[in-house]
Amino acid sequence: MRKNVLAALLPLALLAGCNNALQSVSEGPWKPITQPEVPAADPDGMDIRPLAPGAGAAVKVGDLVRLRYTRTVTWTDGSEHRGNGAQEAWVWTGKVPDEASGVWGDFGSPALRLALLERRVGERFVLDMPVKYREVRAPRYGIGSPQPLRGGELDYMGLRDRAETLVLAGGQFAWSGRSWSEVEIIAACPARLSTRTGEMTQRGYIINMFGTPRDSTRRGTLRWSAIDADCAPPAGTVRFMLGPVYHTEEIAPRDRLYYWQATYESERPKSRHPAEYVYASIGGKPVP
Repeated sequence: MRKNVLAALLPLALLAGCNNALQSVSEGPWKPITQPEVPAADPDGMDIRPLAPGAGAAVKVGDLVRLRYTRTVTWTDGSEHRGNGAQEAWVWTGKVPDEASGVWGDFGSPALRLALLERRVGERFVLDMPVKYREVRAPRYGIGSPQPLRGGELDYMGLRDRAETLVLAGGQFAWSGRSWSEVEIIAACPARLSTRTGEMTQRGYIINMFGTPRDSTRRGTLRWSAIDADCAPPAGTVRFMLGPVYHTEEIAPRDRLYYWQATYESERPKSRHPAEYVYASIGGKPVP
């Protein structure tokens, strides 16, 4: 009888140490970039043709710029088709820390961020891309989906439509097709870019019969980036945040986190930390 009881309890004891039996999340403080730098020049070959001058404030390094644009796409038969109404994009005009890694998010084409400097609010221009395989892109809300530019694996938490990156212009053989846009600078807001990191730890055995084995103790760095801006009414206070972002340098390393998003939601639930789940807010209200 005793042997039968032990035999029944043994699998339960083993399972108790499986998967993420123990887990934790620690977060560091936000670190603002107090002296933003000019974006690095990018030989995109982007073309800007003025339409009308602006009479408002000049765009400065580190401003959050609100753009309104109407995109025209050229079909394969050569006909041009104007988009259905104007769209908007928000662009931060500074140099992104460690931009070559892509782990802090996509802040749009550096050439566009550079070209906006010293232009005035109210200015209108045509934005074109004559280089056949290139595009000009801008985030819908300041920070777009991060891209694993150095390889490895990358994923993030957030609402995917908030982190969408928009195409404003593209060359003949660009992924999005040939296109150009009429752009207007709607606002330029004093802004601050901040970053922070955290660490997630998981302990427990992963039962994986056929996949890549994983270590019983797993640790990973989490990253966040955020833009805070003070805009004139009606926008008011603006905040865009991306994160947490989890990146590994290698594909499927043994110590990679296991269901890390579920761990984060468990350790930092929305009910107790609502601000960590607001990825875009304008005027103090989350973007619907």
